[in-house]
Amino acid sequence: MKKNVGWSLVLGLMALAGLQSCQLVAGAIEVAREVKDFPMEIKLHDGTVLAGEARMPNGGTRDVNLKLADGTKKEVESEDIAYLTAWNPKMPDSKFAMVYKDKKWMTPKAVGEHVAIFAYAADFFVGKDGTMTVSGTSISYIAFRPGEEEGTVVCSSDSSKKRARKSLMEYFADDPDLCTALDDGEIGPFDFERICEAYDPAK
Repeated sequence: MKKNVGWSLVLGLMALAGLQSCQLVAGAIEVAREVKDFPMEIKLHDGTVLAGEARMPNGGTRDVNLKLADGTKKEVESEDIAYLTAWNPKMPDSKFAMVYKDKKWMTPKAVGEHVAIFAYAADFFVGKDGTMTVSGTSISYIAFRPGEEEGTVVCSSDSSKKRARKSLMEYFADDPDLCTALDDGEIGPFDFERICEAYDPAK
């Protein structure tokens, strides 16, 4: 059963998971995986919380196979998951959240009061240093405003600064101050934390 991710949930994801910035790696890069299954907590749309170990979902994973503490396995459809948190067992205090939106798994890159930007790619991995790596031939940055069920790709890792700036200014056209800051170079086109913090269409 697919449901829209509520904005209060999106706003709470960072604090909930104690999120740190994910490392974004574009290109066909082979990541050394010393861990195949990661500790994971899954919250379903009906409020049920499941805990165990599972492989990290990739961009298009349709279900997560969770190994519970008693050794039994449970297959959970991605569309039934409100969000999940995962971490490397060597760095249990460094947790990362992921959500399934638009039939894609993605992780929050930056969240503000009026917009959230997620990173989507082919592969996600949490290293032994506690850093999440998002890798793929191209990483898409997808923006969601409150209430939006479908996001907008505002730029990607292979976008030039000029192209990314143009795309962002089109998306944020309802905030002239932010567009001016982007156009003048006061805020860089890939500085998503500042962009999300600054965006306020009501100004």
